[in-house]
Amino acid sequence: MVNDKEKRSPARPRSEMYLELLYHENGGKKMQLKTEKERELDKLILERAHILLDLQDLQQKKRDCDYKISKLRFEMNEREDDK
Repeated sequence: MVNDKEKRSPARPRSEMYLELLYHENGGKKMQLKTEKERELDKLILERAHILLDLQDLQQKKRDCDYKISKLRFEMNEREDDK
C-alpha cells in the first residue's frame, strides 16, 4: 500500500496556493479595488480562500489518520490470526 504523502506532488508554499485560489475566485482577473462594495467582496473572497486552504489541510490530516488507523487495525488482525 502506498502512503498518500508519496503520491502527492511536492509541497508548494501556502502563499502561492492562496494567490492561485484568489486569482480563480476573482474570475482570472487581477484585483483592482474601486468601491466599498468591491472591497467588501474582496474581503469575503480572501476569507473564503483561507477557509478552502484550511479545509484542504484538514482533509489531508484526516486521510493520514485514516491510513494510520487502517494500518494499525490490519496489524492487530494479523497478530490475532497468528495466535
